[in-house]
Amino acid sequence: MLHVTPGDETDYRTIRAEVNALGQQYAIQEIGIDRLFQGAQLGQDLGDLGFTVVAYGMGFLSMAAPTQELERLINRGDFHHGGDLVARWAAGNVMIQYDAAGNMKPDKAKSADKIDPIVAALIALGLVMQRDKHAGTIYDARALVVV
Repeated sequence: MLHVTPGDETDYRTIRAEVNALGQQYAIQEIGIDRLFQGAQLGQDLGDLGFTVVAYGMGFLSMAAPTQELERLINRGDFHHGGDLVARWAAGNVMIQYDAAGNMKPDKAKSADKIDPIVAALIALGLVMQRDKHAGTIYDARALVVV
């Protein structure tokens, strides 16, 4: 779902309030952010609100495994976005880049338009995959759900 903030610039107060409300509703465990994203202040503010904020890389090292896993989930019919039109639109924009070893990640530069909801899903999936590679996750029992 897309929430538009009022005015001609990003209203980080509104974003913080919305994330805080969602955190209370869904018991958010971690928030992954692009480690090079200019919103470092937002990450610090969310940390001050009590969230665990994790800087996440956008290179092949960080993105290859979750990209491969998301592709597997989609192919099995186990990726659900609740009919979200923005997520569907973004998914249609994604172009994939491969390295020499066959690892893949989304290519923002070659993608037709915005792909942020898919990148956010990949970061979330990557964090879940890193949490404990030996223990099962909730996604072993049910599909991945993007809010």
